[in-house]
Amino acid sequence: IKKSRRRVTIEYVLIHGLNDSSIHAKKLSSLLKNSLYHINLIPLNPTAEFKHYPPPNSSIQNFARIIHQNGIPVSIRQSQGTDIWAGCGQLAGNMYHPTIPSNP
Repeated sequence: IKKSRRRVTIEYVLIHGLNDSSIHAKKLSSLLKNSLYHINLIPLNPTAEFKHYPPPNSSIQNFARIIHQNGIPVSIRQSQGTDIWAGCGQLAGNMYHPTIPSNP
């Protein structure tokens, strides 16, 4: 940022019960406040290997609201392809673990 004066985008994967609380949002905000950052919030795409889930929409919205209130631009990414196990991170998991159910 100092050298280029260009904004840096942070990709933050939200995992229910692990890093999606108001406290986490406030800590992240304090780390990135007063600089050229943009945060993309990405709800976790579930996989068979990682036994965690995305947070409920209300938690995602609350997290984004806290980030925004601290003056940091924020976007919520919408998952696509999860219904056919092709969301980000899912395809590789399916390739290495053929026992994961897939839709025809």
